[in-house]
Amino acid sequence: MMVLSRPVDSVTSVERPAPQAVTAPSPTPAPAPSLRDLADEYALLPFDELYQLPAGPKGLEFTSGTQSLNDQKVRMDGFMVRHFHEDAGVFLFAGVPAVHNQAEYILAESLPTSLVHVLMPEIAGRTPSWRPQRITVYGRLELGSRQEIDGRLSHVRLIAEHVADSKTQEPIELRRPIALQRDRMASGVRTVFRSSQGDTPPTNNLTNTAPSTLR
Repeated sequence: MMVLSRPVDSVTSVERPAPQAVTAPSPTPAPAPSLRDLADEYALLPFDELYQLPAGPKGLEFTSGTQSLNDQKVRMDGFMVRHFHEDAGVFLFAGVPAVHNQAEYILAESLPTSLVHVLMPEIAGRTPSWRPQRITVYGRLELGSRQEIDGRLSHVRLIAEHVADSKTQEPIELRRPIALQRDRMASGVRTVFRSSQGDTPPTNNLTNTAPSTLR
């Protein structure tokens, strides 16, 4: 008896896995520009070119170069003054290493004449912490007399946008938690956060003359 059957394919089919969905690779974020690349956007302002020297009968006067840079982007190389400022967003900046005794500065002033107040954006619970190395501050220059929280008159302020190590130009973060700053805690200096008090000291109209006394 003949048995009819279906023909068998000469090539046996191989079962293949179902195709898997291919996920497109995430785009690689562009690297942040280095501070060296940004340097050309900020005019270099040396500390020894802030004021006309020697001082004349009117006292300290800003140089024409300093006046031309008011409200402009500048970069300055110098050192943090070793001190504890009451303003949580401020540190003193000088062209040479210096120490500021907050309790006795009224009796004996040892700070350089060409002193700059650097203003940084506030971070809750943090303040600028002193570092010994030379740093570069990039920011906007602001001239004019203003009384600060600690009672001192500031005449030159730098609204900081970037801070870097002067040798490497690598960005550095100066603001550290107050609780980790043992020297500040031991000093008993109060710390005022402007953002919580809405305290903004007034700035006088700019003139080309800065008072001879910096207190």
